Amino acid sequence: TWRTVLVAGLNAGGNSIYALDVTDAEAFDQNDVLWEYTDLDMGMTFSQPQIGILESGDWVAVFGNGYNSLNGGSYLYVVRLSDGALLQKVQASDAPGDDSNGLSTPYLHDADGDRLIDTVYAGDLQGNMWKFDLAGVPGTYSVAFSGAPLYRARNASNQVQAITAQPKVGGHPLGGYI
Repeated sequence: TWRTVLVAGLNAGGNSIYALDVTDAEAFDQNDVLWEYTDLDMGMTFSQPQIGILESGDWVAVFGNGYNSLNGGSYLYVVRLSDGALLQKVQASDAPGDDSNGLSTPYLHDADGDRLIDTVYAGDLQGNMWKFDLAGVPGTYSVAFSGAPLYRARNASNQVQAITAQPKVGGHPLGGYI
């Protein structure tokens, strides 16, 4: 049956993402807490989870690892919405262990109009814009471009320009996407 699920993070308050069934907000109680997900590579969860459907048919929450994690680096998490099971964690950072990095809010993109997630875009604190391929089944997802960033944001002095805002994708009038 159709449900209304709220998924959120603790922002600067912690390193976890949680899901609540708020279908009947008037009768909400402890039984409506669906799950809480945390991991050693998660930092302060400023990344806002996004909800979508995979080709496998699974409804998922997709989110970045946040900032200032114990292990550093940038990671994308794909977690099943119904039970909080990790379907796949994709490492994006080209500098794992760098505690000054972390993945921001992702953008879920449906390239072929079938309402299923094909690709995900997200930026990190080191100025990298990443593209993740989510076609296929969990366990086969990867960073596009052979693991290299799509773009690196640097100023005229080659200083890193952190990407903390969620990217947006739009169709280009001559074809493709921008």
